[in-house]
Order: sequence, then structure tokens, then C-alpha cells
Amino acid sequence: MTTEHKRALVFIQQRLGSSRLPKKALAKIGHTTMTEHVISRATAGVGDWNRVVMGVPYKDFRDLSTGSCQVYGIRGDETDLVRRMIRSVEMMEADWPLGRADVIVRITGDTPLLPPRLIKDTIKECKRFGGYIYTRHDPSDRPDGIDVQAMCRDTFETLKTMHGSMTPEEREHITPALMKYAQHKRMLTHGGSVLLGNIPYFDVSVDTEHDLKRVRRVWDFLSKTDGKDYQPSLTDLIYARLAKPEIFVDS
Repeated sequence: MTTEHKRALVFIQQRLGSSRLPKKALAKIGHTTMTEHVISRATAGVGDWNRVVMGVPYKDFRDLSTGSCQVYGIRGDETDLVRRMIRSVEMMEADWPLGRADVIVRITGDTPLLPPRLIKDTIKECKRFGGYIYTRHDPSDRPDGIDVQAMCRDTFETLKTMHGSMTPEEREHITPALMKYAQHKRMLTHGGSVLLGNIPYFDVSVDTEHDLKRVRRVWDFLSKTDGKDYQPSLTDLIYARLAKPEIFVDS
């Protein structure tokens, strides 16, 4: 199978039980919930031969599977994110005529302004080099809220094999497990023509009420003339950071 015909599956992790900002997944940014924003960016970041699945805890499924959030919603374990991802991918593939995915992408449900192009670039890099590709690794000074992780099939199968011996932290957060078990790791060094390591730091992730207010300000600034379906690019976010730095500061 050539690189062009390799298939990707995007896994979105989402839940309502955030301790710092409960039910943030249902918070509105503009006229759209944060979850719907993330789903929109994920579907825009994949092509016709790829799929998107959202894995949510059992207790949250009813609240997060309404309206457009019904798209490929899979129930799973809240504290064991690795198992939730594995279950979501396998259940999606069982109902997928094209068979197994060659690349599995993981994005978080608190990145509502994630540029779809970064998803495409990360998938492309993973198709070329295999292993585990990521746009950001904490701690780092790279922009927060543009986080994408992609793993090749072999890395995904390794996570399945090693799941039983993982620590609770590795199971709950995935990234420690990927850093530990992926044979090849590579940080994505570009977003289009922009070097991620050489752009101003900004934060458009949502963990707290202050974060939510910040993201709403950025969204309002960028979407004034583009409507509710607007999807900011990385260049748009950099422009906002340089043109209106005050909207990125907690008030």
C-alpha cells in the first residue's frame, strides 16, 4: 500500500469530569460547543478514506452523544484512556469496510481552535516515518492547544500488548506510554511553512475558566467576518497573537 492510500483514524478523547472546569466539553465558544468545534476540526483534518471516532466515559455518553456529537461516539473507561482509545479504534474498525487504519491519531477534547492542517501534516509525517509523531511535548515552549499525536499501526499494537504492564499514569494519560514504548519518535517541526519552535508562544487549550474566556476572545476576534463555520489556521492564530496580544492575557 502506498503512502497516499494509507488510511488514518482520528480518536478524540472527551469527558465531562474535569476537576478544574466541570462540563467544559459542553461550554459554548461562539454558538458552538467546544466538543462540536473539536469534531469539526478533526473531520476537516482527514480525507475521504479516513474516519473520526470520539471516545467518552460510560457515564458521560448520553450528554456527549447528542446532535452532531452523535458522530461515531464510543463508550469507554474514564481513568484508563489507553483502553478507551484501543476500544474506540477497534469498534470503529469492526464497522469500517476499508479495514484497519494504518495511522491512529489522538487529539484531546479541549483544543477547540486546533488547525485542521496540523492534523493533516502529522498524519503525513507518520505515514512517511512511522513510529510516533507529535506537535508538542510538555514541558515545552511551543504553543499550547495545537496538540496532535499520531502513531503507526505497529506502535498502536505495541500499546495493546503492553497495556497490562502499564502504570496507572501511563494508562490515564497515553503520552507517557507513547514516549516509553514507541520505537521511533519525532516532533513535527513544521505547520505548513511555519516552524513551530520559532513562533510566539500562545495558549488556546481549555483547562480552566480563564482559559475558556481567553479562547472565546480569540475566537471572537478571528471569526468576526467568517461566520460560525470558520476554522482558524496556524497562521491565523499567530496573527492574532501578534496583532492583539492582550486577548491572550488572563483578565
